[in-house]
Amino acid sequence: MRTVAKSLALAAVLAATCRAQDVVAVLGSELGPYREAYESFQAAVGVPVPLLPLDYPRVPKSAKVVATFGGRAAANRFPGRVTLVYALAPGFMLDDDVRLGPAVKIRMEPEPSILLKNLVRLQPGLKRLAVLWASKSEASLARRVEKEDGAHGIKIVSVHLEDADELPEMLRKLKGRADAVWLPADPLLINPQSFEVIRQFSYDNAVPFYAPSKGLVERGATAAVSVSFAEIGRLAGEAAKAALSGDETASDVYATRVRVSINLTAAKRASLTVPPDAVESADEVFR
Repeated sequence: MRTVAKSLALAAVLAATCRAQDVVAVLGSELGPYREAYESFQAAVGVPVPLLPLDYPRVPKSAKVVATFGGRAAANRFPGRVTLVYALAPGFMLDDDVRLGPAVKIRMEPEPSILLKNLVRLQPGLKRLAVLWASKSEASLARRVEKEDGAHGIKIVSVHLEDADELPEMLRKLKGRADAVWLPADPLLINPQSFEVIRQFSYDNAVPFYAPSKGLVERGATAAVSVSFAEIGRLAGEAAKAALSGDETASDVYATRVRVSINLTAAKRASLTVPPDAVESADEVFR
């Protein structure tokens, strides 16, 4: 009986591995976030997913979906016959002249309606939200957020910068025009210098600064409504399964499951009193 059971178990593993050849993955590095997303991706797909080498990923002929984690991984040229699901690639934008096949981008930002709903919980008096962005890859996100203008009583003030050098002047122009500033995961603006400029603007002008990650909240941003690496991996897995089933999938996928991080000291410096229920329900609170 044990022999039969072992044989059946082995057969199940082999069958799962064979089915997994329909889906392969590429990691941009061995850093923890990529691994965390990949493990969650595998769990969502439901079978072990083989990893291809980063620099020369030869896609098996049986593969129908390639999932990549990181900009370097997504930048590879993959066959047009496969669906490319790419995640953890802020600032990366596929060139239509290069990528001829279907592609799905898993965004690092939450669904804009979910974002605004959570920001109002943190700041009930929020009426005007400035959205700062610079990368071309963030243009579709900016349009998506702009469509939420008026939702939850919030006016969206979309601010496009050509580069980070324009940030101080743009912030000066925002004085009196915004009740808070939100920064998406835009690599052209997420650097130590830009972060310090926005943080100081927040403190000096009593304008809360909402960042894209809990790490930036710990460093002095007011709060973040962010998406975990595990959730990004799960969404990539769901997109891969949809592609295998022939189901239609949006080219940009946003998360509806979010994490809220709050820095109470930074909130106080920005003259924001976060409601007690929002503090109590937050995933991380820095004091």
